[in-house]
Amino acid sequence: LQRKLSKTKRGNRAKKALTAAEMRRVLAFLATDTSISGLRDHAIVHVLFGSGLRAAELLQLTWADIGQDEDGGWSCVFTGKGDRNDEQPLLTESVDALRKYFRAQHRRSAQPADKVLWSLAPAVGKRTVKPMTYSTLHRCIVGVGARAAAAGIVTRPGIEWSPHLLRRTSGTVLLKAGASLVAVQHHPRAEAVGPEGHGV
Repeated sequence: LQRKLSKTKRGNRAKKALTAAEMRRVLAFLATDTSISGLRDHAIVHVLFGSGLRAAELLQLTWADIGQDEDGGWSCVFTGKGDRNDEQPLLTESVDALRKYFRAQHRRSAQPADKVLWSLAPAVGKRTVKPMTYSTLHRCIVGVGARAAAAGIVTRPGIEWSPHLLRRTSGTVLLKAGASLVAVQHHPRAEAVGPEGHGV
């Protein structure tokens, strides 16, 4: 993992991560858009960066997979890499962002069997809105990158926007903050973000 996060640059092949300051600016920028797509993008970025979840792990989640412990902390359970059952902490702010997006799109509170993320395609006739796919999630993140660049928030060359960029950034920020390599490998902690991206 250390080699992956701190590769020697090899031209455009070097994989880069966002800085903590860039993530704070991106989250603050996304929080200003109160449209359904804006709420969706803010929730996606908050969860992926704050938890270090893989795209496939986020997309499989239903609301039954998200729970709160006796101390008020949130976490999600999922089937991870290698078909292993796993659990990951979530920020309260990430869960709140997901709820806000869900209510805006569906005009109701989430039920346990509901998927967390959905497409934005309108229901026409018998057509129903479907759970989000990886390709849609990827397009959302690429769109966030394009808007962030146009707004002058993230303008560094070589940043390839994708769901994995946010996971990589989560691990990189933790390492730079002094977390151990083992901790980053096994638990990309939600504390990487802090409320609305602060305290990274």
